[in-house]
Amino acid sequence: MNRSAFSLVELSVSILIVSLLMLGLMSSIQIVTQASQLVDGPVQETTSLARAVEQMSADLRVAQTFIERSSDAVEFTVADRDGDGNAERIRYQWAAAGDHSLTRTLSYSAGSRPDETSVTAEGLQNLSLRYLTATHGPQLEDPEIESDEVLLLSHDDRPPQAPLRVLMVVANPSALRATDAGKANLLEQWGFAVEPIAASASQSALDNAVGRSDVVFISESTNSKTLGRKLTMAPLGIVCEESHLCDELGFTADVGRGTSQTYLDSTVGTHYLTEGWLPGDAVQIARAQQSVRNLTGDSDRWSSDLKVLALRDGQPALCVLETGDRLMPPPDASAVTAGETSTLPYRTSTSDIKDDCVAMKITLDTHASVTSITANLRLPFAGWTQFALYADSGGEPDRLLAQTERVVRLWGSDGWLTATFDDDVLLPPGDYWLAIAVPDGVRVRYDISGGTARLSAVDPGSGFPAPWRETFGPDPNHGRASVYLTYDAVQSAPARRVMLPWGSSGFDITALNSQGQQLLWRALLWAADATPSDTEAEWGVRSDRSVGQYLVPKLPANATGWRLTRLFCRVKRPELPSLFEVQFKLLCASLDGRPSAYELQSAAATFGNQYSATRYRWFEIPFAGSGDLRVDRGVCLTVEAGGGSDAVLICYDDGREGEAAGAGMLQSPGQGAVWSASTDADLRFYLYGRYRTRGEPQW
Repeated sequence: MNRSAFSLVELSVSILIVSLLMLGLMSSIQIVTQASQLVDGPVQETTSLARAVEQMSADLRVAQTFIERSSDAVEFTVADRDGDGNAERIRYQWAAAGDHSLTRTLSYSAGSRPDETSVTAEGLQNLSLRYLTATHGPQLEDPEIESDEVLLLSHDDRPPQAPLRVLMVVANPSALRATDAGKANLLEQWGFAVEPIAASASQSALDNAVGRSDVVFISESTNSKTLGRKLTMAPLGIVCEESHLCDELGFTADVGRGTSQTYLDSTVGTHYLTEGWLPGDAVQIARAQQSVRNLTGDSDRWSSDLKVLALRDGQPALCVLETGDRLMPPPDASAVTAGETSTLPYRTSTSDIKDDCVAMKITLDTHASVTSITANLRLPFAGWTQFALYADSGGEPDRLLAQTERVVRLWGSDGWLTATFDDDVLLPPGDYWLAIAVPDGVRVRYDISGGTARLSAVDPGSGFPAPWRETFGPDPNHGRASVYLTYDAVQSAPARRVMLPWGSSGFDITALNSQGQQLLWRALLWAADATPSDTEAEWGVRSDRSVGQYLVPKLPANATGWRLTRLFCRVKRPELPSLFEVQFKLLCASLDGRPSAYELQSAAATFGNQYSATRYRWFEIPFAGSGDLRVDRGVCLTVEAGGGSDAVLICYDDGREGEAAGAGMLQSPGQGAVWSASTDADLRFYLYGRYRTRGEPQW
C-alpha cells in the first residue's frame, strides 16, 4: 500500500533527530566563538608586544650614537635612509600617563621629509628602560691634566686702570737718548701722556711739573747727584729706575752689587706688583742680559718700613714704600731732643714726693722715632728709677705708650741718667708726657714755673699706671723737671714709591719680556693711586668675635677638581701681645656659602711680640694643603680664638671692589656656632692652588 505522508511517530522521531543535530551544531559554534575570543586576548597582545620589541631591537642594533637614554625614552641616530648622506634619528617614547602607548618616531635629517610617528604598542601599564654600557676600542676621553701652582683667587688693594700723565725725569729732554725714547714710546703705547723734564731743572720747575702730573718716572739716565733731593718730599707717586737715588728717595742708605741676571731669584706673591708670581720662585723679567744693580743687603741700612718684593743674589731688587712709610734719614741727620735739657735749681723733697710718679708735658712738631729718655736725678745707695711715655688727652696724661727698663745704681748717682727703649717708639706730631718713677730716696731736679707737670700717687714699684691716675699736687701745676727725650726726626713718604729691579747705565727697556713690561705698567698705576679705594679695616678675633671668608675660585669650564696649596691673610697683633692661640680652619662650604661641619684641616698660631702692633703683614696660614675639592662648591676659612681680649687683628675691606667674585666675608658672634655672610666686605687674602682639567683648560 502506497503512503503520501509521514506518520506521527515518524515526524516525532525526525524532530528529535533534527533537535539533537541543532544542539550539536550550536555547541560547535559556541566552542569556535570562545576559541576566537581567546586568540584576540592575551595571545594577541603578547604577539603584538613581541613584534614591538623585535622592531625596537632591530633599530637599536643599527644605532650609531645615543642622544637620550632615560627610563621611558630612548633616542639615537641611524644610518642615512633618504639618500642625502646624513644620519636620521629614531625615538621611542612611552606615555606614562594617558593611553600608556609606546610610539616610534623617525625624524629625517634637516627636515627633508616630515616625521613618521607610529604606535608600536598600546596599553602598557608599566615600562622601564634600562641600559648596559661598555667601552670598546681606544679611549676617546682626554686624559686629566693638573695645572702648575697658580693664583686662584685674591682680594687686595688694586689701583684703577686709567690713563696717566707721566712726568719722566731724564738727562736731556730736548735730545732724548735712544733708551729714553724707547721708554717714552712704550708708555705712550699704553695710553699714557709723557712729559720729559731734565734732572737739572730747578726746584720750582720740578714742583710745577709735579703739580700737573699723576706720577713721576725717573729714568736710569738721570744723574743722582744732579737730581739730588729735589723730589724727596714730592707729593706724588714715584717710580724709579736709578738705583743710586735709593738714599735720596729714602729706600736704603746704599746700593748693592751689580749683576747681569735676567731674572729675580725670590719674589713675594702678595702684592699688586707681583700678583700671580709664586712666592719664593724665580721670575724671568728680561730676554737679554744687561747690567743691573741691587740695593744693599744690610737691613740696618734700610728704611724700617721698606717692603722687599723681590731679591736678586740675596739683595733687594724690587722694593716699595707706602704713603706714610718712614724714609731712610739722610746721612748727615742728627738726633733731636724735646723737653728740658738744662739742670734746674731745685730738688724734690723725699718727704713730699716718694713712691710716686712725676710727669712733664712736651710737644713734638714732627714725626719722631724716639730712642731714649734722659733725666737729672739723685739716686741713693742701690737706688733705681724708670722712665715712660704717655699720650695726652685733653691736656692730661692718659694712655701709657711705652716704658724703659729700670736704671739701677748700686753706689747711687747724681746727675743725668739715660734709659733707652727696647724698640724705637714712633710718634706723630702732638703733645706727650715724659714720666719719671720716683721711689723713696730719689730726688728730681725741678723748677716751679715755665712748664706743665703732674704727680701720681701710684707706687711705681710695680710699674707705671696704665692709664695715668691718682693725680695730686697743685692745680694748676706749672712745675717743670730736668727731663727730655731723644729722637730722630722722621720723614715720611708723602706718596707711594717703587724702586724697579733694573737701572744701570744704558739699560734698554725693549729687552724686557712680558713679565718685565707688566711690572713697569703695574708700578706706574700703583704709585699713581694716591687714594686707594679699598678701606683697610680691622677685625679683632676673640671668644665672642670670629671671622671667616667664603672662597670659590674661578676655574676652567672643563675643570674636574682643584686643591689649595697656600693661603695668605693680612694680620697684626693687638697692642698688648696675646697668649691666646688662634685657630685657622678650612671647612667645606654648605650650599648657602657658610661653613659646614666637615673640617678639611686646621692650624694654630700665636701672635706675640714677633708681629707688629702698628702695621699689617701677610701671614701664610700653615695649612698642609687640601685634598681634592669639588669644582661646584667652595670652601670656608674661619679664624677663631678664646679669651675675652683680641688674640689677633685681621685686615678686611669694608666695601668690595669686585675682584674677589666668588668670595665673601663671614662673621660669627661666637666660636663658629652661627655664621652670617657679608655682601660688601672681604678679608684681604691670596689663595694659591692647582686645578685638574679633562684635556687642555677651557676658559
